[in-house]
Amino acid sequence: MLQLALVCALALAPQPLLREDPPPVEGVDAKLVERRLAAIDAALASGETQAISQALRESTDAPHPDVVRRAEKALRRKEDEVRHAALDALRFLEHPHALRALHKAYKKERRKKQNDVLLAHLLKAVGQHGDESSITMLRDDPYDRNDRDVVRARILGLGNIRSARSVNALIDMMELVSESRVQRYMNEFRTSLILLTVTDQGPTVDRWVGWWNDNEKDFVVQPDAPRLPQPLGKLWRYYWGLGGDDERRERREDRGGSDG
Repeated sequence: MLQLALVCALALAPQPLLREDPPPVEGVDAKLVERRLAAIDAALASGETQAISQALRESTDAPHPDVVRRAEKALRRKEDEVRHAALDALRFLEHPHALRALHKAYKKERRKKQNDVLLAHLLKAVGQHGDESSITMLRDDPYDRNDRDVVRARILGLGNIRSARSVNALIDMMELVSESRVQRYMNEFRTSLILLTVTDQGPTVDRWVGWWNDNEKDFVVQPDAPRLPQPLGKLWRYYWGLGGDDERRERREDRGGSDG
């Protein structure tokens, strides 16, 4: 009887959901999603690189789990053009699964250590989402690849994540290597740190480290980013594809554009 009661209890217990997908983003047109999926599927079936890339880049206005899956599938293809288009799609699809797919792709790419151009693009796509869950990834062994664009993507990606943890990660990165090596990226470090701290300690590592040591305990990132001094403002706008002087990080890059 005891065994029978246990079986019955287990049968009546709540069962975990089989799907992890969140609902589609509110306000997304279901018919638009269908059209985007059909276009991607047709392009993939054709095998034509340009058609696949175009369909992926045009899909960013349809944030849906199935669209994310198509982009993730395309990211596994061999053609560099298609893989970069898939990263563009995952970069601008405002759906939590898009960032999850980028995190998975990063782990695979880190093991390969083959394509610095792709890695820089991938890190830029991660930073675009501005999510705290990406801080550890962006800070991960930052100088392992001796490629300027890869390091730059890490620094500016952290600057797009408004968290005290981002500031700490940037300061740690500045202290990992010699000051002469840090100076190569000082404009990027200074840009990200100004945006996060609303203070400017200049182009000197020691001043930034000293300021952080004095303020880390009580520091809170303000919700709004300040206006950057030139030419740092131009650096930031150019990197993220932003518009004029008055348009800062709150405006996302035009949807579907290439990495530039």
